[in-house]
Amino acid sequence: MKRSMPAVMLLAYVFITGCTNPYKQYFLSKVERWPNSVKANLLPPLDPPKLYSSTDMKADAHRLLESGYILLGRSKFESQAVDENAALQQAQTIGAWLVLVNHKYAETITQQVPIVSPQETQITKEITDENGNTRTINETDTTYVTNWVPEDFDYYNYAATYWAKTAPSPIGLLVRTPLPDPTNSGAFTKGLKVAIVITNSPAFKAMVMEGDTLITLAGEDLVSPDQFFDVVSRNAGKTVTLNLIRHNQPLSVQVSLSE
Repeated sequence: MKRSMPAVMLLAYVFITGCTNPYKQYFLSKVERWPNSVKANLLPPLDPPKLYSSTDMKADAHRLLESGYILLGRSKFESQAVDENAALQQAQTIGAWLVLVNHKYAETITQQVPIVSPQETQITKEITDENGNTRTINETDTTYVTNWVPEDFDYYNYAATYWAKTAPSPIGLLVRTPLPDPTNSGAFTKGLKVAIVITNSPAFKAMVMEGDTLITLAGEDLVSPDQFFDVVSRNAGKTVTLNLIRHNQPLSVQVSLSE
């Protein structure tokens, strides 16, 4: 795709992007989405953080969640070629362990670019000295002329996600409150939805599955993510009963919570 950008817009764009790191300028925090109990388990960041290029951001994000990472935030913008190492600067600023980056060609924009060139003019002057003698001298006057010429520039869509590692939880689950089913007024809406099962965690070994709806744990009704993690913390080191719904069928499993 090719389009044109007016000269005034070009100057504004160069001014803005030339003074800032776009990964910082377009950063959006996602920390507030996590329960307090998850944020409290964040491990100290790596120094320096790691940079990884991703061809499938969604799949790689899911694998990171299953490995015990949480999303701190993301950056998304369209720009001319940007050094992706600039994403590392933002990752270090927010205390991330690693950053996933991706960019794809978006469009080619024809922009008016200033070309400055000198223009010389010969000037003839007559000078009269103190004795009344007149002589002629030639001088060169140089001025600079700006001409605007069209030039094509490629633009890319950039994306980056920033991740931090958490200490292992006694159960190894990330949960959220379930969304109501608008097509079924009798749909089960109590409990908590399993968003992620962390690999090799107690929940993973107990065959808890992503998409399950958790109803009770250790005999307590589950009503919020923070309350869920509080129940988990109070029962750490014990084997407890987890009642859940899978494919609209009730199921009970035993989970040996770690210390």
